[in-house]
Amino acid sequence: MWANGHYQFFPLLLATVAGLLWTRRHDVSVRSTEPTPWLFLTGLVGVASLALLGHLVYSGLIGIVATFLGICVLAYGAYGAGGLWTASAVLWLLILAVPLPLGLDQTLILQMQFFASSLASKLLDGLGILHFREGVILVTEKSQFMTEEACSGIRSLFSSLAVVAVYSVTLRHSWGRVIFNLMQTIFWVLLGNAIRLVAVVVLADNVDRWYATGTGHELLGIVAFVFILGMVISTDALLTILIYGPSAEGLDESLDPPSFGASAEGMPIFPLRPHAVWLLVGTLSMIGIVGLRVASVHRNGLQSLNLTAVPTIPNPVEGDLPPTLNGWQRVSFEHVERTVSTTTLAKDSFVWKYTNGNSAVVISVDCPWAEWHNLNVCYAALGWETDAKYFIPNARQVPDTGKRETQSELVMTKADRTGFVIFTVVDRNGQELSPTRHLEIQNPVAFARAVLQEATASLGFGLEAQFEVVGLQLPATTIQMLTESPESLTGPQLDELRVLYNQVRHDLLNSRRWTSSQTSAVTP
Repeated sequence: MWANGHYQFFPLLLATVAGLLWTRRHDVSVRSTEPTPWLFLTGLVGVASLALLGHLVYSGLIGIVATFLGICVLAYGAYGAGGLWTASAVLWLLILAVPLPLGLDQTLILQMQFFASSLASKLLDGLGILHFREGVILVTEKSQFMTEEACSGIRSLFSSLAVVAVYSVTLRHSWGRVIFNLMQTIFWVLLGNAIRLVAVVVLADNVDRWYATGTGHELLGIVAFVFILGMVISTDALLTILIYGPSAEGLDESLDPPSFGASAEGMPIFPLRPHAVWLLVGTLSMIGIVGLRVASVHRNGLQSLNLTAVPTIPNPVEGDLPPTLNGWQRVSFEHVERTVSTTTLAKDSFVWKYTNGNSAVVISVDCPWAEWHNLNVCYAALGWETDAKYFIPNARQVPDTGKRETQSELVMTKADRTGFVIFTVVDRNGQELSPTRHLEIQNPVAFARAVLQEATASLGFGLEAQFEVVGLQLPATTIQMLTESPESLTGPQLDELRVLYNQVRHDLLNSRRWTSSQTSAVTP
């Protein structure tokens, strides 16, 4: 999770939970009860099974959930239902340390980018600052500003929710008050982040570009974070005074549950006989050995995701595509080099433009990527309404395999025009990539088969299939073609564009960039 900025605060949350449990250890001990042996053992078996599954499918999410459930099961075994219930006033904070599954955090980031850009645009209108917005980009008379992933407010949202939750638990607020404070935190995060975007635009345009990048940008983020927390705490205090009066202190104790009846000893119990303990230790040891094996198998795959460590391959050049291509004339070529790479923009783009009468297409080779890259996210971020279809077979066959090549297509619309994109993601050898863990969840049989294949690969069997999905032959590159039109494209026009794209892809994959990399590579 350290690779994602919006998850990097989680170790601090775990340390805080441990500290709060330590301060409440007396309450937990006093309210402890006798645990039920079979229930405790069932919980341990369930946690062990979940941990094993997490190893086999190489899922950090499952591992985190198994760890946190294990903490709860051990708390039950040590202090019974009464002690666990008392500790739950703190343990529920662990929910905030569970990453969102199925890439939902990336979906949330995209939605927050749109919302922040839209709200910031309205605030700029209110200030009378001339500008226009295109998707997540704000364009003023002097410059343009892109609301990137870090600017979406996702980091402020996750970290603010954690801070406010810890604040409420520490002060023993009621559950209703905790929920209200978490809800108002979301409101202040959205507003505060939009205000920060406005401040960046105003200060960068009228004072210094220092506020739009680097230290200045980070300082504005810190100021916004302090503003958000200050408004949450102030709102909480104000409402408390309005409801309960100025002397409202010590009113909230509902996070401290009623006593279940203390055990005689008030000390950890663990209701397992010695042979059961040894069986448990042996089982966990075997799971640990499986985990070491899985880590060893995946190590090379994980190293390949570090783009600074993979071999470099030749850059495309203008001559990789001919001056005339299926009746289309080349009119320009440029290399766009970006100093900062985001989730929507590659570091390098090599762009050809072709025209045919009044029509034009833009062909782009974008790199490097560490995995299959979904261009649908990029164009959605630019304000397009998209209809995406992935991995559509075409007429060409992959050499030596008998399989048909595939491509992905986006039919797009905006208020004043339509667009059409065809793209493919290939590795260093020109082989198509597919998304990591591309599972057919709608089909239970296919889903079970995919999970079994991944588990088998995690143990060292069928590695070729496993790493073909992840993409051992990095770096990955997108080959895309974009055309825009004021009117909807007809079926024959789309078919013509597909034929053109297939020729473009064939010519590029037979250029020096890919043919030379199949035999040699230069290590940076």
